[in-house]
Amino acid sequence: MRNRFYQVMSALLVALTSFGCSSRGDLVELAQYTVGDTLFVETTPSSVTAPSLYSFQLDLTIGVEDGEEPYVLSGFDAVSEDEAGHIYLSNQRDREIKIFDSAGSFVRKFGRQGGGPGEFNSNYWGWFDVTPVGDDYLTVEDLPSLRVFDREGNYETSFDFSLLPNRMEGRGSVSGGIHWYPDIGKLITAWRESGPLDERMCGILTINEDLTQPDLLPRVLEPNGLYQEEGRGVSIPFSPSFHWTVTGDGTVVWGVSNTYRLHSYNLKTDVWTVTVLRIDPEPVTGADIETFKENFLSRGDQEMREAFEPLLNRMQYPNNKPFYNDIMGDDLGRIWVQRNSSSWDAGEQDSYLYDLFSSEGKWLGQVDSPGRIMHVRGDHAYMRGSDEFPTLVRYQLLEAPESP
Repeated sequence: MRNRFYQVMSALLVALTSFGCSSRGDLVELAQYTVGDTLFVETTPSSVTAPSLYSFQLDLTIGVEDGEEPYVLSGFDAVSEDEAGHIYLSNQRDREIKIFDSAGSFVRKFGRQGGGPGEFNSNYWGWFDVTPVGDDYLTVEDLPSLRVFDREGNYETSFDFSLLPNRMEGRGSVSGGIHWYPDIGKLITAWRESGPLDERMCGILTINEDLTQPDLLPRVLEPNGLYQEEGRGVSIPFSPSFHWTVTGDGTVVWGVSNTYRLHSYNLKTDVWTVTVLRIDPEPVTGADIETFKENFLSRGDQEMREAFEPLLNRMQYPNNKPFYNDIMGDDLGRIWVQRNSSSWDAGEQDSYLYDLFSSEGKWLGQVDSPGRIMHVRGDHAYMRGSDEFPTLVRYQLLEAPESP
């Protein structure tokens, strides 16, 4: 693997803009330079709050409390939209995929529990993504396998990812989130490899279609997020975590959330990019820690409190909160990064803040969203509804006017 990050800086190109308020472009300081064969794109936002790039207009809701069966949603794990506007909802509990047209009318569903062709048997709750690929296929992440269907829901083939640990230096494990790019003959997933003190090396794995030629992109370290003592383990709040995504133009993006640095590799053009957003970290306060302790202990009885309270008091907490909670790519190559919103207070947030980047690593600005975004295609953003029963809501992204 090329030793890219330790090569001598070969060129330095800096573009600096003023900090006027006439447009969004004037609210950032941008620096670009190369190290070896990697382009670094560093953005420093102005202290002036950047206006949101988009407003959101609700234009579709799928899901009813009572009514016809296809529209009563017991829940869903993932949502996708194809180029024709068809909407795909995956539900791991029911082991099925529902398809709706662009107006929200039910088209068909397929899938059931089982191990045969066209059936699903995943036991990994939360990893049941559905993704249209190319013009003809639909993939469903049924770990440890990837199921491939045509757009009508007819079974085509499967790729068994349980074979991968034997090909990854003996200790690798597939973490989920599988994408297939048939035009370049690549499957893409993430992997983790345990290390000293339970620290994990994480990275992106690309494999050809028959799973015979795995290629590990450069590793990154995910610090330990578990405190364990006397057989008891507790996830440390505000611990950094590994995130990754792919975009519609074949760019793979990954990073660990304790630094605002995104690593990108375009599978089609063989271009490496590191995107850096220079913002100050948010410190973890004593009040944050006390709120976490109280919420954790309130879930158990007095015996649990007596067992865990001393442990929580001895834990070492991070000094700063992660910079972001999620990374998501869309069909246009844009990268959506959900700013950290860690909170131990009860209740759903009223809004979420996203940083939006181009596939070249340029920071485009901020987006205030009315909910956590699950999928973006073109000018459509999909989220979970906030009703008492499960609903999927779609918003149209309307470009906000720039400041005069």
